[in-house]
Amino acid sequence: MEMARTVLDKRVKASRPVRNLILTEIAERLVKEYGKGTVPLPGCTTGYELLKQLCKGTNAFEGSTKGKRSIANAPQGAYGRQRATRPGEYVVLDTTPLDVFAMEPITCRWVRCELTVAMDLYSRCMVGLRLTPVSTKSVDVAGVLFETVRPREGSEAGPLPY
Repeated sequence: MEMARTVLDKRVKASRPVRNLILTEIAERLVKEYGKGTVPLPGCTTGYELLKQLCKGTNAFEGSTKGKRSIANAPQGAYGRQRATRPGEYVVLDTTPLDVFAMEPITCRWVRCELTVAMDLYSRCMVGLRLTPVSTKSVDVAGVLFETVRPREGSEAGPLPY
């Protein structure tokens, strides 16, 4: 199994191989490294089943080759929640379309509004907020981020928790 993993890892960047070719390469490398008859080799059907189990979720033999390379380059380990240990360590941003309309002053047309909020993950405080007509642009998100780092002067709420 270790030799199979080694052979498959070397073929990540290459084009898609045939299962029989991989089994033959594994057998040749085992003979070359340990000698003939030292490591018992499984039968053809068992070898196919072991390769199927070993390559599950890697796109090694099925799926797109681009997907195979992408899966191989993904970070090892599970994705998980970010755990904040102090205020201001992580800020979560979200933009939500609202059921609120505003009137555009030049054309007098009703436009939909979107709310962009920045929330401190540790204290769950809203540290930045922006209501924008039509859609949120990068300058609006930058303004919310700036507001989280440097609150507005003379705000009545007082300083943020951090």
